[in-house]
Amino acid sequence: MPSRTMRCTASRRCLVPVLVAAVILLGTAAVPAGGAPLSTGSITVSSFPADAAVTLDGVYRGQTPSGGEALAIAGLAVGPHQLVLTKSGFIDSHHAVWLGAGEDKSVRVTLIPTSVDAGSVSVVSAPSGADVRIDGAYRGRTPIAVSGLEPGPHQVDLDLAGFVPYTTTVGIRDGVMVYLDPALTAAGTTGFIAVDSFPDRAYVFVDGVYRGTTPASFPATAGSRRLELHRAEFVDWSGIVRVEEGATATVNASLQPLLDSLDGGLAVSSDPGGATVYLDEAERGVTPASGDLELGGVPVGRHTLVVSLEGHADYTSTVQVAQGATARVHARLTATGSPSTSPTPASERRGTLVISSDPEGAGVSLDGQFKGRTPLTINDVPAGAHTVRFDLPGYIEREQGVEVRAGEVASVHANLTATGGEAGAPALMVLAALGVTACAGAISRGRGRR
Repeated sequence: MPSRTMRCTASRRCLVPVLVAAVILLGTAAVPAGGAPLSTGSITVSSFPADAAVTLDGVYRGQTPSGGEALAIAGLAVGPHQLVLTKSGFIDSHHAVWLGAGEDKSVRVTLIPTSVDAGSVSVVSAPSGADVRIDGAYRGRTPIAVSGLEPGPHQVDLDLAGFVPYTTTVGIRDGVMVYLDPALTAAGTTGFIAVDSFPDRAYVFVDGVYRGTTPASFPATAGSRRLELHRAEFVDWSGIVRVEEGATATVNASLQPLLDSLDGGLAVSSDPGGATVYLDEAERGVTPASGDLELGGVPVGRHTLVVSLEGHADYTSTVQVAQGATARVHARLTATGSPSTSPTPASERRGTLVISSDPEGAGVSLDGQFKGRTPLTINDVPAGAHTVRFDLPGYIEREQGVEVRAGEVASVHANLTATGGEAGAPALMVLAALGVTACAGAISRGRGRR
């Protein structure tokens, strides 16, 4: 007969795997029905009134439905999230939501009508956790949405240890949310570029990304960077700039005007003839009844052509003129049945859109039409509101609004969020089975010694 000491030792050997199996089984019980992964949760959002736009962590997720229904957002990572509801005529409502494993959190919001003009800004940085100051006042850490801002320009500053401070100015409008998605640059691997030009106000691009107009100063990743300057009626300037860590690379560029020796020509005809031709807002003649209106001495580059005839809709086109060559344009005019006034030059109705993403290579659609992949510059974009959609395999699709102003450059940057989530339930079940097996073996060995 085994001694009391032997029975006790066998019991201790069994106790450890029993406790392990119990803990694992309790954890398994927390897995939601259907095998949903422990690493995710969901949020349901409703509002009064309904039809409020819902943004989560800077990404638009839809609108709150009417009839007491809620908008469900599933597959969310465990941890903090920034929820923002916006609706025209109401104050933006933003909430910090902490989501636990397998948790379905319900958020119901009653929106408050606006009594004064106000706008808002959503700031999502990569990486997150940056301190945000607006006009010098501390507002919190990214990701964050700040509402109740007066219309007009506001300075936004981001500060995160180990990264270069980020500063920009945003234009706030009544009832509109501005999205700001800066990618912060690590401080240990950066320098600065200070660039000026004669004449100034040239567009500045670094590695294909728009950085402002001259004179300008900004941080840049250390190494060889391609710098480009563009200004109407001047030859494009480009060069390689060597950026040293912690140092400032200074560039002073003298832009050369387009010379007569670089001119080309333009031949314009119209149906019907007798139409007035405007090139870059200047009247250049009338199209003949047959044949072409020949224009010589046209500088190389892009030009805006408008053909106008009373009783017909204006014909507008952007023409590329090459050195020593003649570009031919035939304008087929459409009768309107009413007299026409002098045309509004197209250059006064269009702007430029510079689009980038992190990571690069995302497909870009502008107002539903595919335009290419990031980084991307789109010229001759009609002035007004547009919608940009980013699409990259393995990442959540994102849509973002942008306002393009005539004769100006607007930029859009998106920090894309990877999709995914690993199922944890199968691994837990395996561990639980191993624990039970170990326990059974220990009990069997203990009985065999009696």
